[in-house]
This record gives sequence, C-alpha cells and structure tokens, in this order.
Amino acid sequence: MPHRHYMQTRSENPFRLAHWTGLVDSRPFALFRIALGIVLLQDLWARSRDISTFLTDDGIIPRAMLQTPSWSIFNFSGDTLPVVALFIAGTIATLAFTAGYRTRVATVVVWLFFVSLHRRVPPIQTGGDSVIDILLFFGFFTDLAARWSFDARRKGTRAYVQAPVPRFMQYLPAALYLYTARAKLLAAGTAWINGPILYEHLHLHGWVRPAGVLLGEHPGLCAFLGGATIVVEFLIPVLVVLPVFILPARALATLMHVGLQLGILLTLKVGIFTNVMLACTALWLQPEWLDALSRRFPRQVGFWLRSETEPAPNAVSAWGVNPVVQGVLAVVFALVLLQPIVPRHLPQITGKIVKALELDMKIGLFTHAYPSVRWEASGQLADGRVTDPFPIAAPGAYFGTGFRNSEWVQLPERLDRFESLGPFMCRRYNEKTTGAPLRRWTLVRVERSPFPPDSAPPPEVRRILLNQECPIGAARS
Repeated sequence: MPHRHYMQTRSENPFRLAHWTGLVDSRPFALFRIALGIVLLQDLWARSRDISTFLTDDGIIPRAMLQTPSWSIFNFSGDTLPVVALFIAGTIATLAFTAGYRTRVATVVVWLFFVSLHRRVPPIQTGGDSVIDILLFFGFFTDLAARWSFDARRKGTRAYVQAPVPRFMQYLPAALYLYTARAKLLAAGTAWINGPILYEHLHLHGWVRPAGVLLGEHPGLCAFLGGATIVVEFLIPVLVVLPVFILPARALATLMHVGLQLGILLTLKVGIFTNVMLACTALWLQPEWLDALSRRFPRQVGFWLRSETEPAPNAVSAWGVNPVVQGVLAVVFALVLLQPIVPRHLPQITGKIVKALELDMKIGLFTHAYPSVRWEASGQLADGRVTDPFPIAAPGAYFGTGFRNSEWVQLPERLDRFESLGPFMCRRYNEKTTGAPLRRWTLVRVERSPFPPDSAPPPEVRRILLNQECPIGAARS
C-alpha cells in the first residue's frame, strides 16, 4: 500500500491546493520518459536518412538561405562531418534520457539538441516538434528518473515527486486538445460539424494513409467523424479536470485520447505529433490502475509496477522542492499553457521569452481546408532520354499514400526558395547513377483546390518553379 504521508498530500482534484503543492506518484512520469525517449529515437532514425539533405550547406536549405536564423547548434557549421558528429551526440544523449542515466543533464542536452534540430529547418517543422520542445523543457524540473532508470539504481527509487511541474506536464495534452478544437471552429466553423472538412483533408496528396483512403470514399462517415472529433477534443479537457468521479472521468478521457490518436495514426500523416501524444498517455495513468495491474499480473509486471513503500523522507524526490523556485516555475508554465488563447493580454516580454525558449504551441495544422499540393519533376539526360530525377536523387520526396511519414511532405506547400534545390538535385542524381548524367531538370508545382463530396474535383493548376541546368563536368569530377 502507498505510504500514509503520500495519501495525505495527494489529490487528483485540480480545485484543491494539495493537487498543485503536494505529491504525485512517480511511476507515470518514469513511463512517460521511456515512451517519449522511444519516440525521439524513432524520429532520429527517420531523420538520419536525410542528414546531408536537410542539415548541411550542401543540402536544399543551407544556412545562408535562412532569412531569420534562430539560435541553433546546427548553425555553427554546415559541413557534413560536424553535423553528423552533432547528430550522433544528440542521439547518445537521447539514449541516456530514455534509459534514465544522468537524467537531468541528459534532458537539458536533449532539449537543446531537438530545439536546434527543429529550428535548423523551419519548412519541415511540425506541431509535434513544438510539443516535444515544451515537454522536454518541463522535464528539466521534473524527476523523470525516479523509477526504472540507471539513476534510480544508483540513488534508490523515489516513489513520489513534487507536484507543481508534473501537474503542468499532465495538463499540456488536455490544453492542446482545447486549443486545437477552438482553432478549428474559429478557422472553419460548421465545416467541422457534420461538414466536409475531414473529407477534404482525406484528399490531400501525400498526407493520407491507406485507411484514410478508404475512409475518404464515405463522405457521410467523414462528416460524422469530423463532428465527433470536435466533441472529443472539447470533452477530454473537461473530463481531465472534473473534480468528481475522478477515476472514471480520467479513464474515459484516456480512452478517448488513445482512440482519437489511433484514428489519426491510421488515416493521416501528421509527422511525429501522434506518436508524441500517444507517449503522453503515460502521464494520465492513475496509481490505482498501475496497482491493479500489478496485482492482476504479479509475475509478469507486478514487481515493476507495484507501489513503493519507503518511509516518506526517503520516498520523496528532492527535485524542485524550493517553494520560491516552484512559484516561479508555476507562473512560467501557466503562461505557456495560456499563451495560445490570451497572447494579446500577456506582457510583451513574456511572448519573447516563450518564443526564445521555443515554448510556443503551433496548433494550426488541419484547422481548415487546404489545397492539395504536390511536385512533379522532369529531367533530360545527356543522351537525350527523359527521366524523373526524384526517385534516384531524393526518393523520400515522393511519399504517396503509404504509411511512412516523410520530412518532404510539407515542402511543396512551404518551401519558397529553390536556388539550392536545383543544383542539389543535379549533384545528388549524378552522384548516385553511373549512367548518362542529368543535363537539366524542371520542377512543377501542381495544386488542386479543396472540394466537397458532392462536386467533381476541380482542375489542377500547374506552375513551373524551377528550370535548372546541371554542370555535368563538375558533378563527374
């Protein structure tokens, strides 16, 4: 059984002071650290295929092309070797974070690394990247390694952690749901309530997964699910803060959250956002559920999930116990959670701090109908043959309706400068093939306006973005 001291200072009712100033069980936060670490490592594995493409000056977005470069450790060098070294160092730090080794230092390093990574290539940054940056920043001030970590093996497990910052971490996913639902209604209104907007999203080139293609063939179901999405996104925050029927309300909120994210995962490509939100599920796990699971499966998981019973002085993490520090952090994190709704009413310096620390929430994706945009490329080889250079030079650029996310998916819509993409494709194609070299190639932007289910698809609009001559001799030397 949990220690009596913990039971006296724990409250899941957000309208009680003990909820914010007492103690919380450390197990959900340790599970969250592991889950988030796995998501981050998966993201790094995917990015490792295109390090030179997106992070070096030989890629499609060299540092000189950044109009307003933000601070980033990747801005110190654009050469391949230093960039790869930084990437490997960040991966090692992420492994340490996941395993809970020197966790606080690892968390700071991982936050610095991922913020730098996200800021280095703004055209491919997503809302999921912003959520990662915020969660890692919160993690500075939370004992994420109290259980199931190398730190816990060295120092002993801590059954409970101080409440203030962990509570803000728990409420971040709920705040995101509230803000995204609000943004959707402000941007598209009734198009979400039994309207065509989900159907329109499921006809965006490159953003749809196989289950989304099937769902897009049923406009009536799309209309129903669009309205249900808004209802669920508004209902989850209500259930999370409900002061009565707390355990059933949290259980229903968690099931809705998992169901919604799995639905998105199967139908749409939204970058890393869905994976991060699923990792956040661990933050909502109630100690009673973990205790029940340990009793139900005593041999399989009981030893790992059971509550700790150390005396209170040894069981409580010492991280963040200073009341002054807790008060300052509470103000900072409250401003972070409030800034999507009340940015105009906050002091100007607050907005600058939030922006500088990369704590601003980006919640605009899929709020309203978007045109479907894709690229087409045609090249001519030195022997006169016609070819498409992308499959050889940049195979990730053609993403279709498969399951895998692609860093290229946002570029047809967001990339507005092509002076580096042109020679990059020439160089990369001629490096990867031993046949006739690429002499020239053309990039075309193909756009189709969104259309409701009761109308025929509008004609596509084609616009030439780039005509590039390739210096064949230099590429082959």
